Amino acid sequence: MALFMCSLPSFASRSALTQWTILTGAYSYINDKVVTNIKLKNDAVMDIALDNSGNVYMACNRFGLIKWDGKTLTEFQAPKSSLIANADITAMECDSKNNFYIGTNRGICVFNGKDWTDYTQDITGISVVRNIAITQMDKVYISGYAIENKEVITTSLLAFFNGSNWSKADAVYFPDRYFSNLTIDQNNFLWVTLGESNEKGLAKYDGKNWKLYNSGNGVPVNEIGAIGKNNKGNLVFTTAQGIMEYADGKFTMSNYSNSFGKKLNEILMRNNNELRSSVISMDATNSYWISSREGIMTLSENGFRIFNGQNSPVNSYWIRKILVDKNNTKWFTGGGNGVMGVKEFNLPTKNVSMINSTLVNVDMSESFSFLKDKTGQVWATSANSGLLKLKGNASPELFQHEKGSLSSMFIKGCTAADGKMYLTVNGGGIKVFDNGSIADYAKSPTFGGATDVAVDGDNVVWAASSGGLSKFVNGAWETYNKGNGGLPSIIVYCVFKDSKNQIWAGTGKGLVKYEGNNTFKVFTKKEVPFPSDDITAIGESKDGKIWFGSKRGISVYDGTNWIHYEKLESLDIKNFYVTGIDFDKNGNAWIATYRDGVLKFDGTNWTQISKDNSKNIYDNVTAICVSADNKLYIASSFNDFMDKPMYMEMNNEDKIFSGINKRIIEGEPKHLITIIDLNN
Repeated sequence: MALFMCSLPSFASRSALTQWTILTGAYSYINDKVVTNIKLKNDAVMDIALDNSGNVYMACNRFGLIKWDGKTLTEFQAPKSSLIANADITAMECDSKNNFYIGTNRGICVFNGKDWTDYTQDITGISVVRNIAITQMDKVYISGYAIENKEVITTSLLAFFNGSNWSKADAVYFPDRYFSNLTIDQNNFLWVTLGESNEKGLAKYDGKNWKLYNSGNGVPVNEIGAIGKNNKGNLVFTTAQGIMEYADGKFTMSNYSNSFGKKLNEILMRNNNELRSSVISMDATNSYWISSREGIMTLSENGFRIFNGQNSPVNSYWIRKILVDKNNTKWFTGGGNGVMGVKEFNLPTKNVSMINSTLVNVDMSESFSFLKDKTGQVWATSANSGLLKLKGNASPELFQHEKGSLSSMFIKGCTAADGKMYLTVNGGGIKVFDNGSIADYAKSPTFGGATDVAVDGDNVVWAASSGGLSKFVNGAWETYNKGNGGLPSIIVYCVFKDSKNQIWAGTGKGLVKYEGNNTFKVFTKKEVPFPSDDITAIGESKDGKIWFGSKRGISVYDGTNWIHYEKLESLDIKNFYVTGIDFDKNGNAWIATYRDGVLKFDGTNWTQISKDNSKNIYDNVTAICVSADNKLYIASSFNDFMDKPMYMEMNNEDKIFSGINKRIIEGEPKHLITIIDLNN
């Protein structure tokens, strides 16, 4: 199967799904779930580093190290007499032998996986360690301050460890002796920023000699916020104007204002056209990740995205490090809020149909459904935008009602035998699409508006609503309900015309079939043991069987016998709430669900496609459709977590989950239209 994807980004120009991992002293958020049996010793994670197997190590104040291997936490508690247990942690790095060098405000401690060794000022010459850098040959550099007569000597010092002994790294006089952002380049040379506020340029140390770089000898600016490396191995630097790269002895600048998309310009305008950052890293997709007072930003040629307290679990703007692990998960620590990681599942850029700009800012009320025209081409209705003709890899074509967007809030639609498309309007009536334009057809049949529509063999339009089932005859609606027609409920979720031109409708208390002459055959749990009386979706397979989806499963009717599917033990099913049904050319049933993703049934085996196993859809699937050329269209939505009827009825884990997801939801694309080519 080939997969294509359309996305509707709501915040940034770059479209991606995210999965967060949060480790704190009170709880953890792992695989989109809150767990309280996995948690840190405390929230005071001051720095993070990777070992040579890619595991994440966290240095916790007054405790020691904690390892996260993706499944479990392993604690390495330091002795009570060690620096780690009695001092504040300031920095950490790991060498090629998995020795962890942990800087504190009283010296540096080394952990080799078993033993803890302290090196204080009388050995290194440095008491308050600010930065650590380690070469490929495991030469360790540290910078920091000394303490004399209980006073901190603020002139920065530099020392190195050769595996046996510590020595001072003598430096010639620089404009300022504050050494920060220690970084090793691909030649194993040490680079540092100079100045108390990193405002006095750069210096490079080759082990013997120093070289100064500032605005007088090739550097565009003196103020350098952070140093990192890109995937070419070249050094990169954050400045207030852009990201600077050093390659082949030259510095080049990529300005924020013209290199990373228009969205970043909005932030630049709020900050006097400057962006100050203290951390930079690059991930496996060549995207830069930087920290700023606005939040954590990711910058690439494809655009810009930001994570902060409004749209993500990131709740601190003081980020000490951004670390990229072997799975391309980005890990952040702010020094007192635990550790969090985010993995992005970037939507493919090849063979992608991007929804046009009218759908970029999709709000939480947006919903999608599909319908097919006479040729089997798939169209989409949008609750905020209009009718979309989907064109595979090209941008969709948008059609709206002549009266504008309020009359183009389409919920459901169907195609009549003559090719006209009938569309229900959110809170309104029925519109008709014919010859490239949309016009009024009928007012709402009931006060609540039409929720679904079908056209029978006599070209009569039927509408489902919260007030019953209605048909439009001679320019007026006739509505069937409990008193008129004997419907089991006035709540009608869906209406469907089968291949025999019979009208079926799913209600809140069972199923009805129109028998003609204003009479209905009623199927309720008294007659048929439906998984649920709420019939929410109807479809027909090629063999003429009618499939009925409910809030608890599927029922299949061949005209005589019923088969019910409710509990699927082999799948991770939460409630089996069906929102749509369609069939491919091989006879496979494709079922859209709320919170369970997409289910496939080949007559024997069930298969599930979800966010967990595909990362290409959300689990709330609002619609599903198979085109004439056997492509599967899936509309899915990032829905809020509100399973409980009242907030006060949630337990603590529910409340944490709800709070996290409410922030995540603001940064995610609100809807995805995923297209799977079933021919491959």
